[in-house]
Amino acid sequence: MAVYVNGIGQSRLPFGPGIQTLLGALPAMIHPDPREAAVVGLGSGNTLAALAGRQPLQRNTSIEIVQPLIAVLRDSTRAIDYTGVDLLFSDPRIEHVAGDGRLFLRQAGRRFDIIEADALRPSSAYSGSLYSVEYFEILRAHLQPKGLAVTWSPTDRVAGTFAGVFPHAVQDGAVLLGSNEPILIDREAVSRRLADADTRRYYAAAGCRSHGHAHPVDLEPRRPRGAPGGRREHGSVPQRRIQRARRVRFFDAASGRVALAPRLPGAGLRRGDRYRGV
Repeated sequence: MAVYVNGIGQSRLPFGPGIQTLLGALPAMIHPDPREAAVVGLGSGNTLAALAGRQPLQRNTSIEIVQPLIAVLRDSTRAIDYTGVDLLFSDPRIEHVAGDGRLFLRQAGRRFDIIEADALRPSSAYSGSLYSVEYFEILRAHLQPKGLAVTWSPTDRVAGTFAGVFPHAVQDGAVLLGSNEPILIDREAVSRRLADADTRRYYAAAGCRSHGHAHPVDLEPRRPRGAPGGRREHGSVPQRRIQRARRVRFFDAASGRVALAPRLPGAGLRRGDRYRGV
């Protein structure tokens, strides 16, 4: 079963290995003690379900601007027998809000341990609203201490924009994590969190899998396509390099291209390139 918005396929049911699972699970397992998270965009619910697998998270808010999508996804539970979607509407830790995610964050009156957006095609209309400096600055301003902002990085420009906003940023495959404090990844702690019995049961029920493993997170070092040799941090582009990436004001969907794995931030940009938010 596929989820379409404005005639464009966004995600599928059931959940499985892919960017949405990694987007949700990676920050949830890395954060030392997350209590509240916000996810901009519901889609099929895969990112949200993967995030909620971390049991200490007490409040997970999904903000979807296409209001009918929430009802359609809820109604799908009557058409298909799939516990992954059932959990999205039966888990008391998950709440659904219809509205603009940027406006919600500004008006929520609280800060979050994890804020992220569901993977959005850069060629979709108005996608630049969730890949711009202005959007990433909203995320940064509403993070708790040690909080993590997360985004898919479909292009080099997105990575460069993200790295220009956050003082600390790391990259794992096509996922970027930013914070106001240094991002420390304790691999042993992540392994313990993934081995937690409640977490394993939750992911099994949700159908969140990655490359045939029993959990959705892989923290093995991976070099982004096109990256030169040199030191790597947490399987990412070297932190000193990503923090120096060029800053752009707006991602131009008309000239962008979708890539499954990002190259080095800033690659292909000329000195002085800028895109201004609108």
